[in-house]
Amino acid sequence: MTIGLKFEIFSDAELVVDTKRAVAEERRAMLAVLDRIKEIHTRSLHLALGFSSLHAFCVTELKYSDGAAHRRISAMRLCDDLPKARKAIADGALSLSNAASLQTFFRKSDDAPVTEEAKEELLEMVQGKSKAQCDRIFYPEQKGVVVRFLADDETLALLKRLSELTAIGEQDRAALIKRVAAIALRTIDPLGERATADKPTMDRSTVTVFPASSSPTGHETAKENPAEQASLAKLHPTPARPLSTPARPLPTSPSPSRYIPVAVERSVWARDGGQCTYVDSLTRRRCSSRFGLQLDHVRPLACGGPSTKDNLRLLCAGHNRLAAQRVFGHRKMASFASS
Repeated sequence: MTIGLKFEIFSDAELVVDTKRAVAEERRAMLAVLDRIKEIHTRSLHLALGFSSLHAFCVTELKYSDGAAHRRISAMRLCDDLPKARKAIADGALSLSNAASLQTFFRKSDDAPVTEEAKEELLEMVQGKSKAQCDRIFYPEQKGVVVRFLADDETLALLKRLSELTAIGEQDRAALIKRVAAIALRTIDPLGERATADKPTMDRSTVTVFPASSSPTGHETAKENPAEQASLAKLHPTPARPLSTPARPLPTSPSPSRYIPVAVERSVWARDGGQCTYVDSLTRRRCSSRFGLQLDHVRPLACGGPSTKDNLRLLCAGHNRLAAQRVFGHRKMASFASS
């Protein structure tokens, strides 16, 4: 315990030595935290407790900031993929910030190395570097213009809502503004995509169409058009069942149509309040996520569940996957991406 420690008892040299010792302890404690976050993720404990993601659990339950939670989760995943990263963090050669940047590059860049040996070479290159130096290593050909503007609270609220509905990260504001521009042009450009009948207006793999009652202001009335309704028909929700009941074999029957009428989808959104409906059976905590919500069949489509209002609910991606795991088992769902 160093609480109340009288530092005047240290000479200058002793103070430096003791500080280095404290830093080494801090790094060991950080790795211990990463190990525990990994185990929580492995057990899907964050989902069972009613959190939509591991990030939400770290922010709400562990009281980390968004950035701190992101860095720790990314570092945890990097250490899981590359054991040498763990030693680099322990030695102080790799900061959490650079670990997070490296993991993001591995996951999202088309130029990221594939083999473990190539990844380890890149790990060596970023050790001891600043974030700006790492970015130049990761993206040597990156081009663009830095745009800065002052966003008021209303603008930030609108971008947050867009982030929730498109599943684009709230911090990726460049992607959010790009999506805003694309949507605006489809609305007002007479020569844009809207005029081309064979192009859907939305990519349903990343966009969840929401009803008028779930719009950012809560008062706008959405206009229906044939292309948008056609995109709704392409929705393929992940099979799931009520989360409060244990998994048991379900009888199979011919699969009904995947098509969900626009009126039914809007009705489900209005009933569920545009929020994930998962509730932890012990704490009664309801998942607060409004990010990237998915329409889920209570009785799975694969088991004959109809696409009706009573058999549909809103779930975030994490709880949709948890529901599927409880029905079909972890092994069968292991091929799907983790949250």
